Amino acid sequence: MGYEHNVFTYNKLLLQLTREHRHDKASAVFQEMIDKSCQPDAFTFAILLRGLCRSNQLEKARKLLGRMKEMGCVPDDAIYNALISGYSKAKDFGQAFKFLAEMVKNHCLPTVVTYTNIVDGLCKAERTRDAVKLLDEMRDKGCSPNIYTYNVIVEGLCEERKLDEAKKMLEEMAVRGYFPDVVTYNSFIKGLCKCDRVDEARKFLARMPVTPDVVSYTTVINGLCKSGDLDSASRMLDHMSNRGCTPDVVTYSSLIDGFCKGGEVERAMGLLDSMLKLGCRPNMVAYNSLLGALHRLGHIGKAEDMLVEMERRGFTPDVVSYNACIDGLCKAERVKKAKAVFDRMVERGCTPNASSYSMLIVDILLYTVLLDGLCKGGRFDEACALFSKVLDEKICEPDVFFYNVMLDSHCKRRQIDKALQIHKQMLEKNCCNVVTWNILVHGLCVDDRLSDAETMLLTMVDEGFIPDFVTYGTLVDAMCKCGKSAAALELFEEAVKGGCVPDVVTYSALITGLVHENMAEEAYLLFTKLVERRWVPDDKTLGLLHRKLKLLNKPRKAEVVDLYLTT
Repeated sequence: MGYEHNVFTYNKLLLQLTREHRHDKASAVFQEMIDKSCQPDAFTFAILLRGLCRSNQLEKARKLLGRMKEMGCVPDDAIYNALISGYSKAKDFGQAFKFLAEMVKNHCLPTVVTYTNIVDGLCKAERTRDAVKLLDEMRDKGCSPNIYTYNVIVEGLCEERKLDEAKKMLEEMAVRGYFPDVVTYNSFIKGLCKCDRVDEARKFLARMPVTPDVVSYTTVINGLCKSGDLDSASRMLDHMSNRGCTPDVVTYSSLIDGFCKGGEVERAMGLLDSMLKLGCRPNMVAYNSLLGALHRLGHIGKAEDMLVEMERRGFTPDVVSYNACIDGLCKAERVKKAKAVFDRMVERGCTPNASSYSMLIVDILLYTVLLDGLCKGGRFDEACALFSKVLDEKICEPDVFFYNVMLDSHCKRRQIDKALQIHKQMLEKNCCNVVTWNILVHGLCVDDRLSDAETMLLTMVDEGFIPDFVTYGTLVDAMCKCGKSAAALELFEEAVKGGCVPDVVTYSALITGLVHENMAEEAYLLFTKLVERRWVPDDKTLGLLHRKLKLLNKPRKAEVVDLYLTT
């Protein structure tokens, strides 16, 4: 015969499961308990409800409360406190106050814990005014707040930068016989620093009626660092040590970060050494601050050594560490090395963030913008020099946009052979897009190299690119201007069959070309197709067609064209 659980052993098991956050398993054990006719008690439900509320599974907790009532088990103050705490943390104060009212209705007396849970939630939701009202209400109902209740409100007021109200609360505490402790004063010091009143914070620290702790000193040190007063921050570190308060890793990290941001990386490195000698193990904040500073100052070698030291001491570089390295290397124009760091980051299972990608992307983007600006500003020699520098020195990996800027500039200067040389490089690197081909086709047409432009179209297709309406429009226009309107019409029809929809400019160019070559019927047919699309050529094109049709004694067709003439 197997071992039979009772309510006591089930509760012990449920308590262990909820502590391990295994709530699904706890629910299964609870169901097993029911199935085996082991009646749960109030403590059973309290265990489950507390676990669900702490893991923010409030809907499940509410349903479990309903089931508890159905089973005839009356909720006690522990149950209500768990629910009120959960809903307050979730900032659902409507539901929290409903449970408070239900608690009173069911003759469960709310305690200081009950009220403080709601007060804490209100303060974290930046509703300190409501929190203070609730403080008054709980006193009116005979429930005295404790030091923790006051500490929560003082912290909330300081977080909202309501320092005058926080100071009044400190005074009220003393009047009511509650003596602020170091936690209370630390909240006020933090509030002063948050409001950039660091000098006041330092003076307040000096006259605190209780012994400051490491948090007190660290808060002021951090405030001094952020205000740029690094010397005072350093003296504060010495002062706290002399007063018998041992700095912790947060203290050192705050000062190291301050030195790094202030460009005093040597002092930061010295502080790291002191930290290690005192047996205080650095954290990621300290290392990442140093990595960033070393890279910003161009000390690439030292930064690489720092990364190695981090790993040797058992720290796994995080996304901030890698980003600092990538950023520094990019700024030092060592983009290949930056890309290698990025690859190592991915290989080691560290997921890049948007900054990781943007730092690598912005480098070529920056050069593309510079190149485009030089070309458009008429500084073509400088543009050519920059283009060569990026390629020859492998500053960064050029993309299609970078190449296209230079390609277009050469074509506009009718330096087609140079453009074709760049295009050859682009093909070798598989770095072309449709715009690339369109630039070349247009350049060849402008340079009166129509035959080469037609060949370029064929090559484009062979390379797997689909010509668009710009490609066809450019060629059609050039063919018509060269007296090859019949060939242009064939190309036009080929484009339409291939699913390319030419624009009104292409239609107009072809109509004009056909009219000039005495192909008015074909021109009129194109005109009707254009009208079907609800597009209308400009008056110049329409006027030309209209006159030609009249000349050829085509009055009806001429009248149709005339309907669309605006002048």
